Amino acid sequence: MELVWPAKRYLAGYVSALNRGWSRDESRPESGPEERAAIEADAALFLASLVDREARGAPITMPDGTQVPRLPGYKCWM
Repeated sequence: MELVWPAKRYLAGYVSALNRGWSRDESRPESGPEERAAIEADAALFLASLVDREARGAPITMPDGTQVPRLPGYKCWM
């Protein structure tokens, strides 16, 4: 197994997994359609959103509706 940075060349496999019901957020298995919509709207922006080492993304909305600053982070794909 190899970990890779999210990139356009791997995106078709990622979308294929979403189409088969996989979700990267186990607490929100219904998030697959949201991710597919984000990819269809702007694939480059979606890929860029997965690597945010400076926490420049939008705040995170908590279950009670409050918003907290995003933590720096990144996602890798297998």
